[in-house]
Amino acid sequence: HIMSDMLDFERIDSGRLVLVHRPFTIDELVGSVQPVFSTQAEQKGVALRFEPLPESVSGVAFLGDTRRLAQCLSNGISNALKFTDPGGVVAVSVAQSAHTREGWSRVHVRVSDSGIGLAKDELA
Repeated sequence: HIMSDMLDFERIDSGRLVLVHRPFTIDELVGSVQPVFSTQAEQKGVALRFEPLPESVSGVAFLGDTRRLAQCLSNGISNALKFTDPGGVVAVSVAQSAHTREGWSRVHVRVSDSGIGLAKDELA
């Protein structure tokens, strides 16, 4: 995946990244990464928790580039596991914001951890 990520950065920089919008559910998105990282977390001794999805998003069809979304979610979980010590916790949760326009919805997927974190001056 590293080579694919590097090519994506090149496409972003050159303005050639094409997003492929397809229907998907948050259940599918989160479910696609869960088995990949569960074993890694278990081997490291980190509790990986996937919080139950809110009823407002579970099973609902959304439109987006699932490959890119899964890539972002995977990167977030991977980084959280990398910087969380054994005995720590990484949690994935989903929340839905109020509708901004009719037919539109904003969904937030959050990866939080008990790792060392960043100082305020290190945040961009």
